[in-house]
Amino acid sequence: MFFTLTFAGLGLVGVVFFVNKARALDRRIDDITDTPATAMGEVHGGLTEIDGSVSALSTTVLSPISKKPCVWYELHVEEYTGGKNKSWRTRIREKRYGTCIVEDDTGACELAFERVEMMLDRDTHTKAGSFDPAAPELQEALAEYGFETKGWIFQKTIRCTETFLEVGDPVYALGHCTPRGDDFPVLTHYEGHALLVSDKGEESV
Repeated sequence: MFFTLTFAGLGLVGVVFFVNKARALDRRIDDITDTPATAMGEVHGGLTEIDGSVSALSTTVLSPISKKPCVWYELHVEEYTGGKNKSWRTRIREKRYGTCIVEDDTGACELAFERVEMMLDRDTHTKAGSFDPAAPELQEALAEYGFETKGWIFQKTIRCTETFLEVGDPVYALGHCTPRGDDFPVLTHYEGHALLVSDKGEESV
């Protein structure tokens, strides 16, 4: 009886979780479709949608593999493990960012990346294995994270993805806007939703 009630309770929790996720997704879709894009020189606060490009006024960090100056990047390195449980396992996952200023012809806004959902096209995707070892520059970059691309005997089978947002890239963003006097207004996360940022425009979000 106890186990029956326990599994029933877990099932109910799972249903509630997925219902809440579905409702949150519906609200997000409504926010995207119902919020008109605002020229950055005319933002006043509250839920705001902007469309522009990353400004040269931004401060950048250096992406670890391609060595590109960018305002945000994510590095994801996976290793394929054999044995009974064959699978891809994450070995490195890192996100870093600078200060991102987005501009259009009317003004500029800052994007706060502390809590952000990025919808970007990946910029680099590299695979390596026993018969196709990692390039020396990739080996060197991963060694800085304490990850060696060669095992005891053979080269490890890995895949490495790097995604970044750099100066000049197009940006669509949806978030809560806060004016800051003489400084640029800032867009942040809002009401349980992360700041949404894409390099593909509203139609592709």
